[in-house]
Amino acid sequence: MAGAGADLMSALEQARAGGVPVLEPVGTSVRRWAHGLVAAAGEAARVAELGLWQSMVSGVDPVLGGRELDPEIDTAATLDRVRVELPESVTRSLLTRVPAVFHGGVNDGLLAGLVVAVRIWREGQGICEPSVLVRLEGHGREEQVLAGADLSRTVGWFTSMFPVCFDLTDIDPGDVAAGGDAVVAAVLSVKETLRSIPDKGIGYGMLRYLNPKPRICCPPGCPGASGSTTSARSATGTTLSAAESTADWVT
Repeated sequence: MAGAGADLMSALEQARAGGVPVLEPVGTSVRRWAHGLVAAAGEAARVAELGLWQSMVSGVDPVLGGRELDPEIDTAATLDRVRVELPESVTRSLLTRVPAVFHGGVNDGLLAGLVVAVRIWREGQGICEPSVLVRLEGHGREEQVLAGADLSRTVGWFTSMFPVCFDLTDIDPGDVAAGGDAVVAAVLSVKETLRSIPDKGIGYGMLRYLNPKPRICCPPGCPGASGSTTSARSATGTTLSAAESTADWVT
């Protein structure tokens, strides 16, 4: 939403100066983006991803919990929430030091922790399954899928959701939990899996919902017992400038 904030600041400054606010044009409208995705979903390069996505959802995905969710019982009214707050030092390491050490992103370490935690929980339940299917959510502003697209000034939530299967077959989750050498292997494995996903996963939704010909055979919705949202720190790729963040309109 930094683009909207910049527009508000610009309009305010112009109005204060006695002028009529004039804003910069929007590069790509929501309408053009939506129609462009439909067209791009039929391109050969996108259709070629079908095998990748089918392999992601074709493996074993044990229920995370005692049973499948029941929409008649499992509602917002019966939901329990667990909130865990990490110390600043741990948070700083996860968001800055880990990505720097592994030359990757914030999600590499966070998802490695999630996958290992699920494996440890399953083993405690007597379930031996080394892979974990995770449902990821991204910001969806993958401009490269539509030639000439510019979403930097387009206001909206361009969400993409896609399943990713993380296979840690040769990694000992107990050693990871103990801080052993397996930590490095786990993070690197997750990193490489994420890097193998074209265009940060937007192709899954394009193929499943926008292309009537190829079909990804899986249950309704996006598969994955675990859910994770990609880091909002880089969701829009823009931040307020120093002038914008200190202007009086912010307060």
